[in-house]
Amino acid sequence: MPDFTIAVTGITGAMGEEVYRRFSRESRFHLRLFVRSKKGIKKRFPVKKDGAEVSFVQGDLRNEADCLSLVQGADVVLHMAALIPPMADHNPQLAEETNFYGTKYITDAVLKDGNRALFLMISTVALYGNRDEQHPYGRVGDPLVVSDFDSYGASKKRAERYVLDAALNRFVILRQTAVLYDGMISNSLRDGLMFHMPLNTPVEWVTASDSARLLYRLIVTLLRGEGEDLLNRVYNIGGGPACRQTGFESYRDGFSVIGADAKKVFRPDWFASRNFHCMWFTDSDVLEERFHFRREGITQFWEAVAKRHPHLKQARILPAPLLKRLLFLPLQKNKNAPSYWKGSGKRKKVKAFFGGYKAARAQSADWAETTLWCDSEDYESAKEGKHMTLLSHGYDTEKAEAELTLEDVREAAAFRGGSCLSCEMQQGDLYTKLSFRCHEGHVFAASPYTVLKAGHWCEACEPEGVWRMGVLAEHVPFYAQVWYDTHDAREKTAYRLEEERDE
Repeated sequence: MPDFTIAVTGITGAMGEEVYRRFSRESRFHLRLFVRSKKGIKKRFPVKKDGAEVSFVQGDLRNEADCLSLVQGADVVLHMAALIPPMADHNPQLAEETNFYGTKYITDAVLKDGNRALFLMISTVALYGNRDEQHPYGRVGDPLVVSDFDSYGASKKRAERYVLDAALNRFVILRQTAVLYDGMISNSLRDGLMFHMPLNTPVEWVTASDSARLLYRLIVTLLRGEGEDLLNRVYNIGGGPACRQTGFESYRDGFSVIGADAKKVFRPDWFASRNFHCMWFTDSDVLEERFHFRREGITQFWEAVAKRHPHLKQARILPAPLLKRLLFLPLQKNKNAPSYWKGSGKRKKVKAFFGGYKAARAQSADWAETTLWCDSEDYESAKEGKHMTLLSHGYDTEKAEAELTLEDVREAAAFRGGSCLSCEMQQGDLYTKLSFRCHEGHVFAASPYTVLKAGHWCEACEPEGVWRMGVLAEHVPFYAQVWYDTHDAREKTAYRLEEERDE
């Protein structure tokens, strides 16, 4: 008889399969897996002799009853399911329904079941929005400036806020960085998404297997009744220094597996110049120091991929011009590719991802005329964290949490262009909600942890289907300090979901 029941969503994803491999080995677990269809599912997730008990709940995250059926009686709810790009780009409404409402229904189910289960939610680095070499490093508590037209990031931000506001007894939110997984190359060749990441974007990857190892060790620790100090917090998951590089290096290393020289098969003007996400974390070691989950750096990962998939070597015999013509040129006609937007009059997309047609036309097609940060003299020292400039959170972040007072909250609110309306707060109490007003006059309730430590602010200023950070940054110094790294102060465009959505 298993000791613990773990209800899992998102099991069919790359990280989900790794999670299954780890937990399914042990008979003390009952894995209750949420699936949309049971067809062929038992072959994909076989029950192992002397391993975990495995059962399947067929349902839809958009159905409250299905979510309650999954959660009832579970000791742990591991919520990994999400509609991610490129599907989220092509179907933003489904992204909202899956990512926000799915999380809401799973969260509500935990509450209805007595609020007893340990709830773990996989969030995303996409909440932080665009970064470049001016502020490559970030941490939990940084401003959440979801990039324009990023339905995935926006829906996950609302989902995370719902969890923070829900008064769950025991939760952990894990902001997952970009994941390295088997099948990345083939999936990249199916959509124009790969060209959204600017060449100089700082990226801290992590492998799917390392993330799964972290989840396993975190859950087991909490089930033992240890690590209570980890609860009710937000963390960044990253692979650390061995997984840090730029967008260009990511393309170079990934496609080298098939013998593709990045500078011979890509043109630099195919890539967006801004409006993505990812960064290097200053705090991704927090969980590593507790759980020692990292095993693979970028180099080791791609070496392992080449060994596991020897057929990839077949592409190496093709000359670069042929690889370019067969694999990468066709993607420029994909309706999710920046090149397609430039050539088809997608004015709002061109504005968001390049700064306008003038800036887009200024991009060179010649690598010799393209500045790559990874080739600069200061790049290695930047990766080592020298001369690091962190974003301000509007209060003294060096203060111990037990010492934080209402005055700290008021300072943080003022830095966000608003104010804290509450007159009392017990020192060090970060979870009792206070009342706030934003610069536009919206009044809302939030815990000090949600505002100071998790980086959230006024939801009413960012309604569903609208991106207006250029408008907000003028009045919110918290946002302005990173927004203006890649945007002109005169840019006050508000983008709406119905504008230029991908067909």
